[in-house]
Amino acid sequence: MTAILVEKGNTAYSSKNGVLFDRKKTVIMQYPAGKTETDYVIPKSVKKVDVCAFIGCVNLKSVTIGKSVTSVGGSAFYNCSRLTSVTIGKSVKSIGYHAFFECTGLAEIINHATTPPAATGDVFEGVKISGVALRVPAASIEAYKSDKASIWSKFGNIVAIKK
Repeated sequence: MTAILVEKGNTAYSSKNGVLFDRKKTVIMQYPAGKTETDYVIPKSVKKVDVCAFIGCVNLKSVTIGKSVTSVGGSAFYNCSRLTSVTIGKSVKSIGYHAFFECTGLAEIINHATTPPAATGDVFEGVKISGVALRVPAASIEAYKSDKASIWSKFGNIVAIKK
C-alpha cells in the first residue's frame, strides 16, 4: 500500500499526503509501508506516534519526530531496516516497547530531549547501538550516560548535537 485516503467529512480519521491520522491530526496512525519517499517529517500538529505507525517502512532512511510529539508508541518503527537517521524532538517523554526493533541500518539518533525519554531496554532490540551515534544537548550528555538513563547509556558514542 502506498497511500491511505480518507474522505472529507470523516468524523474519526483524516489523511495528508497518503498518511493516516486521527481527525485532528494529533496522532499519526499509519504511514503506508509501500510509500517510496525516503525522508519524512512528522507534522507539527502531531503529539503522538501510534503503535506500529511506521512498521515495515523499508524505504524510509530519515525520520524527524517533531518537537510537539510527547510519545512514540511500541513497535512504531518496527523493522524499518533502511532507517539510518532519527531526529527526536525535545518534548518526547516516552518511547515504547520495540519502537525501533530491527532498525539495523540505524547510524545516528539526534535527540533534543534534555531529559532522557523513558524507554524500555528493548526499544532498540536487533540494533547494534554501541555503533550508533547518539547526539544530545551538550548539557545533557552526562544524564544520557548515567545508569538512570538505562538504554541510553548503552550507546557507544554519546556526543553533543552539532550546531
